[in-house]
Amino acid sequence: MADAPPPPLLLFATTVLSQCVTAYIPVIMWRHRWPFEFCVTLFAIVTSVMYHTCQSFKIKIGLDELQWHRLDNIAAISCFGIWFTYLCCFKDPHVDQLVKIVTFMLTVIVQEPWPWDVRFTVAPIVAYLVCLPVATGLHRLWRHGRWPPYDWRNFAIGVSLLLTSFYFFYRGLDDDNDQWRLWHGGWHVASGLASVRLWTVVKQPINHRVVRHLATIDHE
Repeated sequence: MADAPPPPLLLFATTVLSQCVTAYIPVIMWRHRWPFEFCVTLFAIVTSVMYHTCQSFKIKIGLDELQWHRLDNIAAISCFGIWFTYLCCFKDPHVDQLVKIVTFMLTVIVQEPWPWDVRFTVAPIVAYLVCLPVATGLHRLWRHGRWPPYDWRNFAIGVSLLLTSFYFFYRGLDDDNDQWRLWHGGWHVASGLASVRLWTVVKQPINHRVVRHLATIDHE
């Protein structure tokens, strides 16, 4: 006899309410005056909440569960792209924003034809990692003999939490053994906590330098 499905309210709690910690991430973007990053992270939260709400109650809210799920995948992968760009510490704010927008566009292009193929979820994340922070970090190390100015304590804590969240996400892929979506809820909590740390890794974010520069011009 098959196990009875979990109550919808329980699924809602484990998959939607578990995302409360992620609500602080757009606040970080807003405080730094990063409009594109604010919009993408807010987009990620909204699409995830809508997807899991439809999944929990078997309903349609404008879009159905799978349509919200596809948007959720695009948003999540794009968040990795813009965070990897953030780690590059580009000096030119126009280059910084352009690269972040390009990663979002590439994510949409890759996810449209292959939304449920794990290879096309992992591949863009790995490509963004190698082409952005790894390549620029090695270039800076070769040219200047140092890595970008990171807060290594926050980096270590954030990456540890992120790796933990990946483990939770992997365990949650087996729907038969995670009917109550506890592992997936753990992914939400751990990745949210990781993001709060990881978005404070760069000691002098590019927008701060721009604001100080503009303030200097205004006083001249």
